[in-house]
Amino acid sequence: MGDEARVAIASNIDDLSRELASQDVELSILINGRLKARVKAEGLSGLLARLSELSGDPSSLVRVKVEGPGGEYRIYAYKGVIVGVVGETREGVIYGRKALEVLEDIGETGVVDIWEAPVDSLPESIREALGAARPREVRPPPPEGWVGLELGGFKVVGILSEKGAFSYILKAEAPWGEPVALKIPRIKPGEGGGARLVVYRMVSEGQVLARLSAIDRRILERNLDMLGYPRDLAGLLEERRMNILRVYAIHAPKLEYGSVEDYLYHPPFLAMELADGDLERLEAEEPRDEILEAVAKQVGGALALAHAVGVAHFDLKPANILYKRLEGVPLLKLSDFTGYNRVDSGFLVDLFTPEYSDPLLVASRGRRATLSSDVFNLAALLYRVARGAPSYCIWVLNLMMLSTLARRPPPREALEALRRKDPAAARYISAVEAAVAAMARGAIGGGGVVERVRGSYEECIAETTAPIKEPLRSALRRALTLDTRLRPRDAIDYYARSLLSV
Repeated sequence: MGDEARVAIASNIDDLSRELASQDVELSILINGRLKARVKAEGLSGLLARLSELSGDPSSLVRVKVEGPGGEYRIYAYKGVIVGVVGETREGVIYGRKALEVLEDIGETGVVDIWEAPVDSLPESIREALGAARPREVRPPPPEGWVGLELGGFKVVGILSEKGAFSYILKAEAPWGEPVALKIPRIKPGEGGGARLVVYRMVSEGQVLARLSAIDRRILERNLDMLGYPRDLAGLLEERRMNILRVYAIHAPKLEYGSVEDYLYHPPFLAMELADGDLERLEAEEPRDEILEAVAKQVGGALALAHAVGVAHFDLKPANILYKRLEGVPLLKLSDFTGYNRVDSGFLVDLFTPEYSDPLLVASRGRRATLSSDVFNLAALLYRVARGAPSYCIWVLNLMMLSTLARRPPPREALEALRRKDPAAARYISAVEAAVAAMARGAIGGGGVVERVRGSYEECIAETTAPIKEPLRSALRRALTLDTRLRPRDAIDYYARSLLSV
């Protein structure tokens, strides 16, 4: 089925199962055609929610007749719980895990009819079985099904975001009464090792955030000394701990999930402080100059703090920069460390954001990750705040490379719209297209396109940063170059030498 759903089966079901499989009960139609069409449009997950509403009355038993790949099935529900799934062969009532498999096979198919039978009209054996049963609630699938549940002591009260590619964000109430956010990674039950890796990454991310928000100053002094920086920078970086999103709990009850029910009631999650919004929202509320200074000093300092302990981010973008208002003043929070972004031989980026990623990192498919790539990412974010939109110099180059590597066509309409809007952009797009066309697909991964287009790219950056005031203009050009010899080696260097003066 398209949306996975939880199937709860009443205890004491055996006698009821046999009766439901063999009895012919006079039923009266319950709903009209319009409501039936609505249920059909909502799909199977909507049907389960509808069953909960229709069979909430303990005096009735609901039967749904649907058509699936295997033919016709009848689903019986009592008090909001599915108590049986019967195939057209009448081989008996299916329940337990098998019922879930049958519902998955049925999928988002047409609902033939929904009927209701008064419990009083059923045979006595069925009435007794229903009376002895202790049905449990039928809940919609995640993330809707989490609302109202208590997960690891946190009471879920709403959904903040379900659009993320890798996680859901829920609003919850902590055991001590404070509103918090729960970040639950997306997991497909039954995927085995894949789920295990997702949980490992979540735990690692939580550990990184917890470590950064409570790092000891003496450790910072030692690390700065080892990296060749003045020890007195430790005081500045220590202050930036407040700009790391705080983690209250890391909850990982399981590493693998065999059923939707298991995932629904025992999901892994990070409990984190609840933000007021992200950078994009803040841009609509505050003056640009104030936001620019906040990103440079607060986010730049938070990234420098991370680099001081050998941790990178590699996905700085507005959605990952959150804020909380303290007495009306926004405090920026660096979030969404994927937890595996340690700069070492085993690093590999899973996903790039074309508007902000270092083209050298994209060209190497993540295999040449350095802290200077993170500095480039930060500068690309600062450019967006300064100009009100991401740099098309970065976006076009990354987009063309990623499209070629993924063997899919680039978004021609968006590129053509940019061509028509700006003659300089049109020339740059043509230069990038020519560089990509001249290279074999395999050569892109070696950075050949970046070398071919470097001159056009540097001219593009120089032209588009010209309206930005100093000293930020020089700081951006220093970090956004494709010549790594000219870039700051890490965010500590960039923060101390460039961003503190912005």
